[in-house]
Amino acid sequence: MVQITSSTLGSPGTFDITSIPATYNDLLIVLIARGARVSGSDLIAVRFNNDSGANYDTQEAVGASTTVSAVRQSGVTAANVGWVPASTATANWFSSCQMYVAGYASTSNIKTINTLCQAWEPTASNLSSEAYVAQWNATPAAINRVTVFGQTTANFLAGSSIRVYGIT
Repeated sequence: MVQITSSTLGSPGTFDITSIPATYNDLLIVLIARGARVSGSDLIAVRFNNDSGANYDTQEAVGASTTVSAVRQSGVTAANVGWVPASTATANWFSSCQMYVAGYASTSNIKTINTLCQAWEPTASNLSSEAYVAQWNATPAAINRVTVFGQTTANFLAGSSIRVYGIT
């Protein structure tokens, strides 16, 4: 595993990783973030190769306290891959997520992203465990750009960070 890039926000913003080399088998994206939305939480969204068309499907399973929920979305403009505490959540609460993209450099298959996150659910005062799978249904292409942002306001708060690794 080789670190391709690392970035920490000095002010609210998004992560846009460009020029990802096609020299690895898989990608691992590690996100530690807090949303800028004026709320207790926000969704984490991902786009590949700057594609904002309705080309993403997502399936989530979230466990908080003793409750498990599942949601499926299809034909959406970004893959939802987890939750982050937002600006009104208790100070210093961040989510951590690991996003795995197998075969990202292939030009012959639809891309999938598997995500595991932990987050504090402020409305229920519980730690949540989140598993997401998503796919990018565009014409098969190598992924050379990954954009990660908050679904509602786009921005993550300062101190949020991302690391991208190539796996051989």
